Amino acid sequence: MSAELRHIRIDVVQISPSELLGAKGKAGARAKRHKGGAAAKGIEGEYRQVGHTAIRLILKNGRYLWGAPDIHDHGTYTAERQDDFSCIIKFRSKAFNMLKECCVTRRGRTYTLTELPKGGETKFKLKQGKLFLSEMRAGAGKPLSITPRGEAAPAWKKVEPSTAAVTFYLPAESLIVASAIPARPSSKTPTVIRVTHSNEYGRVDSDVFVRPGDPSRPLGERDLDAVSDWRQAKLVEELLWNDRRQAWVLRSKAKGATSVWSGTYEASIQLPTGRQQIELKIVSRVQAVPSVVLSNWKIYVR
Repeated sequence: MSAELRHIRIDVVQISPSELLGAKGKAGARAKRHKGGAAAKGIEGEYRQVGHTAIRLILKNGRYLWGAPDIHDHGTYTAERQDDFSCIIKFRSKAFNMLKECCVTRRGRTYTLTELPKGGETKFKLKQGKLFLSEMRAGAGKPLSITPRGEAAPAWKKVEPSTAAVTFYLPAESLIVASAIPARPSSKTPTVIRVTHSNEYGRVDSDVFVRPGDPSRPLGERDLDAVSDWRQAKLVEELLWNDRRQAWVLRSKAKGATSVWSGTYEASIQLPTGRQQIELKIVSRVQAVPSVVLSNWKIYVR
């Protein structure tokens, strides 16, 4: 762990969506042009994620907000139209210090954002704003992913904040995001709990534990040793953000300037039918990032 993280001063600042998007930013005044594409116009508006009405994507004045009103990613974006049916949006996150590229297509009022080059899809319905892009016909081919010649598109296991089931912010810029696989668990088969721990300042020496909790008696944040049925999650992926390539690389192969660290862990647990609760325990060996129990993840099991 770097010395910067061990001695960081923690300042918490809350920014509301209106404060974030109210002022007209410079990015909105000059969308970048690239060979083969033109600056996209008309894409601004408010979009709601299909199946998660609390998750919004707001595009305004060259800035974006992606997530729930209280927990969200934000930053600047540029949009480049590829043809009548698609455009490329580049999101530059201020919250997570990373660049994400998505291809956007439309059917009706539903917009599909396909992350490049990995191919993960998120669907949004336009709530406020004019329709943008010509409608992609049923059965039409999907836009091709943009992958450097000679390179295969890596399929990282890390949980993305925009698609996570739960998100937790810890001190010293540590972020915990988690999801269940499958997203709608069944009591007949084990459920894989995938947890990604990331930090802007470097690797956090820590372990992750998982257990099915009692919805009527959730553990407290400091109940680290109150129960003995924790299952330790296995580290399945460790990445570092390469500043020069603007891409994630395996920590074991990372070279050159790197900053953000991401570790993804998995554990398999059996859940009973009905409304259940999943509890996470983070055991940190870094002073600036405290060990903690996270117990407010509610889930319905078929």
